[in-house]
Amino acid sequence: MSDYSKFCVDEDQSILSAIAQIQKSSCRCVLVRNAERKITAVLSEGDILRAILNGTDLHAPLANAANPSFKYLQGADASIQETIPLFKQGITIVPILDNKFDLLQVITIFDLLEQQL
Repeated sequence: MSDYSKFCVDEDQSILSAIAQIQKSSCRCVLVRNAERKITAVLSEGDILRAILNGTDLHAPLANAANPSFKYLQGADASIQETIPLFKQGITIVPILDNKFDLLQVITIFDLLEQQL
């Protein structure tokens, strides 16, 4: 299994630490995982900007900014082609999850572009 840790942050981390992880991933968002390592939310640059505009401190927990309603594909047989409609909506990262919300794979817009070239 590949290491997708650069795309993930733990839900007990601060918004500021998530910002640093977003810089590492270059995908404008990160996946938020709980103590059982299940993906529970996504935190995007837009979510962070909205939180700041609402007066949220950057040292606040991710729960103050993360979006628990996010797009994903389910099942190990999900294909990169299935991500195209999601990327057309402006999403830059699509998690592939099993039925228990364990992370199986991450497909980024850069993966799609590489395949198309």
